[in-house]
Amino acid sequence: MTKAADEEEGTPAEYRVVSEAHVYVSPDGGHDTDFVQHVMLDLQDHFRKRNLEFKQWFINTDGAASHFKQRFTFQSVFNFKAKAKADHVLWETCAPGHGKGPWDGIGAVVKRLLRALEIKDKVYVRGALDIYNTLANHADSWHKKIGSKVMLDKFTFHYVPGKGEDLTGAALVPENVLKPITRPKNKPSVTAVPDIRSRFCFEFRDNDKVATRALSCHCDKCLSRKYRSCDAHKAMGGWKATKIYYERAGGQASKSAMRSRKEKLSDMRRLAARNTTPGEVVALESKNDNEGFGFWLAEVVTPASYEYGNARGKKTRVVDGVSLVQGNWYIEVKIIDRYPATSSTVFKLEPSQKVWKVNAEGVMLRNVRLEEVVSVNRRKTRSAAQPKSKHVRTFELSEEELQRCTEAADEKLDPAGKEGHDEPNAPEPMLRPIG
Repeated sequence: MTKAADEEEGTPAEYRVVSEAHVYVSPDGGHDTDFVQHVMLDLQDHFRKRNLEFKQWFINTDGAASHFKQRFTFQSVFNFKAKAKADHVLWETCAPGHGKGPWDGIGAVVKRLLRALEIKDKVYVRGALDIYNTLANHADSWHKKIGSKVMLDKFTFHYVPGKGEDLTGAALVPENVLKPITRPKNKPSVTAVPDIRSRFCFEFRDNDKVATRALSCHCDKCLSRKYRSCDAHKAMGGWKATKIYYERAGGQASKSAMRSRKEKLSDMRRLAARNTTPGEVVALESKNDNEGFGFWLAEVVTPASYEYGNARGKKTRVVDGVSLVQGNWYIEVKIIDRYPATSSTVFKLEPSQKVWKVNAEGVMLRNVRLEEVVSVNRRKTRSAAQPKSKHVRTFELSEEELQRCTEAADEKLDPAGKEGHDEPNAPEPMLRPIG
């Protein structure tokens, strides 16, 4: 917010930082990129209706790969930037497992206030709409109570209804109610962002280019995009710029093509699982990882074998709580856990780790190279293949192998970005023909 300068008194314009908390409530269970894109567009539209247009956007989130730190979300930022009429958008993520951010604090405050009302029997929450109604009805009193303590100027609660949800009788503020999320039947084709797991600062430039560097900096030089003048420029790491190509998925033809692609991918994964060797480390597809990682690692116990079904003729049998379906291939593995659960490069294998039967179609990558972290008196190895040990074994995954696993989780390999993009507005070098 700006206070105009007074020429008669000779006083300059004054600026005051305004802090607002915008909380989105929804029964939509899809904690995914489509939800993030939907909310981001609504947020900048909310500010535009208040005649607030920002030329620069600095976005800070955690590094959850399921909805924030991933190519589909990052590709959508170019559309966000155009609709917001912004000159500059920078997105930084915190490293996994390194504390909590202000967004977590807002969530904790809201949950605590709701819990206090439930304990006093002042509200009975049965779903997302009840939560929104409670928040909206108490927003003013809560702000008076805690706004000055946490330096928040405003609480705004938004509601994202589910498809076909009946909103009759709800105490909704019309301008704060979004449309239900419409998810595409087929995902578009989007270029992967190189080194996305090992980099934490992303700048969205003209011509659909995303530039990345290892760390972010908030000095005056970096905020004005004079990166080479920054005293910590070398420590932050050089910028890499990559052009993001986007192709929207089509209709029936795309469905047929996607089925064909999935069938080929299934065949390739089954074959890879059948050709594994005991002790080999493989990367498994992860769809619902709590920390948002796209893959798990596992040590092969037995290569994949065909499931013939139950001896009594049943097509499905249950082994150790896992349903084995006739006609599928299953591989026996020991899961190599992340250590801690938020780590992207450190893993451990417990001696008592249970053997699991896993669908062979989950094997994305073979021969993952792990470097075992050992004491001076023990020998280093390049995989988990070792005689049985009574000790917990710890491994490190190199950045190269991390990138390989991440790209396998994206189902295709993409070209890496090039170095030397520290000048945001510098034109691309002209290529001189040979001869």
